[in-house]
Amino acid sequence: MRKEPILDFAARPEPGPLKEVVDVLTRTIGRTVAIGTVPMLTEVGGHVVTDAATTPGTALAFTRTFIDLADAGVDNLRLVVRAKNSVAGSVTVQLYDVTSSVVLCTVVVTGTTETTYAGAWVTVVPGSDDRELELRVVGDGAADPTIYTAQLQMRTTQARR
Repeated sequence: MRKEPILDFAARPEPGPLKEVVDVLTRTIGRTVAIGTVPMLTEVGGHVVTDAATTPGTALAFTRTFIDLADAGVDNLRLVVRAKNSVAGSVTVQLYDVTSSVVLCTVVVTGTTETTYAGAWVTVVPGSDDRELELRVVGDGAADPTIYTAQLQMRTTQARR
């Protein structure tokens, strides 16, 4: 990923009606890039989080990675996980920003059947440097969820000049 837009209107039209349309489209939808995906956890047999702790949750330190959201031009994030819980209740998987000590986005895992869950898109303000991110699992202190895959999905929705 780069700081420059990946997809842009290649040729700028001469002043006139067409240029006005292109300018309105650029202001409205921005310069778009494809969704980027960062695998945070992939384990065929599943990773069991024993007794997922209550707040602040159980940190999965082995999922830590550095991402420069500003350099990637990212302003929206969400988590997509394939997981199941050991009991009928729910647990929350969080993307935690270790650098800023803040939760960036979450997804709730419910039920005991292995299922894919997608969290809501969350708007973020990119910092000016790398952020160290990790997954955390928040439970009731007794649930043992199993996570098979967890991906961070990123996209850009704002115009970049």
